[in-house]
Amino acid sequence: MDIIFVYGTLKRGLGNHRFLDGQEFLGVAETSPDFRLFDGGAFPAMVEFPSTGVNVKGEIWRVDKKSKKSIDRLEGIPHMYKRIPVTLVSHPDLEVETYVMHNHPNGWKDCGTSWSRKRKW
Repeated sequence: MDIIFVYGTLKRGLGNHRFLDGQEFLGVAETSPDFRLFDGGAFPAMVEFPSTGVNVKGEIWRVDKKSKKSIDRLEGIPHMYKRIPVTLVSHPDLEVETYVMHNHPNGWKDCGTSWSRKRKW
């Protein structure tokens, strides 16, 4: 089992949360201030910004290999996003991974520390 940090459509109540069905919710969390979050409308993108980042808010989940593989496909690994280790200020001792976009999404609005949509797909 692995632990992932999610900050967008995979969160509880949002459109892609079904990919986490049957997985273990561990709680809410915040990243170290090494990222920025951008609003793409239908989904967000977290991008590495080590010098001017913020603490992105999201959820942590313990997932099995099958679910992680499905989420990797959803996130477009390795073309659109990459999965990297992340430090959580709220859980510094956990080994956690998250999904970040390869490139800065030009024209997308910076959405601060969190992204939320009540939209179902």
